[in-house]
Amino acid sequence: MDGVGWKRFGQLQVTCLPCLRSAEVLIVNATVCKLPAVFRYPVDELDADASGASLSNSGAAYVFEKSDDGTWAQAAKLVVADGAENDIFGNSVSVSGSTVVVGARLHDDAGSASGAAYVFEKSDVGTWAQAAKLVAADAAENDQFGWSVSVSGSTVVVGARLHDHAGLSYSGSAYVFEKSDVGTWAQAAKLTADGAENDQFGWSVSVSGSTVAVGALQHDGADASGASLSNSGAAYVFNNILPPRPCTCCERSMMSMGLFAGCDPEL
Repeated sequence: MDGVGWKRFGQLQVTCLPCLRSAEVLIVNATVCKLPAVFRYPVDELDADASGASLSNSGAAYVFEKSDDGTWAQAAKLVVADGAENDIFGNSVSVSGSTVVVGARLHDDAGSASGAAYVFEKSDVGTWAQAAKLVAADAAENDQFGWSVSVSGSTVVVGARLHDHAGLSYSGSAYVFEKSDVGTWAQAAKLTADGAENDQFGWSVSVSGSTVAVGALQHDGADASGASLSNSGAAYVFNNILPPRPCTCCERSMMSMGLFAGCDPEL
């Protein structure tokens, strides 16, 4: 199904892109990447609350910037004011220009492990500060919103791989947030697909301009003969080109058979 203003454009095979770089800013989180795509969660990072008490596994993200002479140096350590034990802040990161987005998939904002994502922006004097906290409008327990994040300019996409969309357990969703002219961030769309239980749509996300790609790790595809391929996976491409519209009775019937109808049944 399409999100508000976003239309699915195609379906691709899943690809892993473990490293993220933009211009001359590199983000390193408390995750260790072992190629091709094996990650250790940032569980060793200890931070503290306002009283100085340790917050085990709260997580952190680190910004490194490249100087004119080509050397890289740490510019900032990013933490959040409402961090808590076992948030795993830093499990996903993305950078675009002077904007950084960091996921905290186990943050308990709307129930245990509902998840959150945080936007940090660099000021004109070179300091980094939190600009927004992002949560889904329909956030629920165990969604793990923030499992994946991506930012491009004034658009952020966040994956919630375990969200139960339309009553389908762990079908997953992705959410698009956009920055207004006055600098505030707000949810602009919820993206879903022709999913089923356990697809985990939102396992990976990437945005570039007005195009979004979302991975569904455990989607069951089919081979050339039509035979089912369990957990073969899929990726979905969305373009922000059409406004949402309600479904006709015929289109609702199509969607009940698992066909893509290009409308929003919730309108």
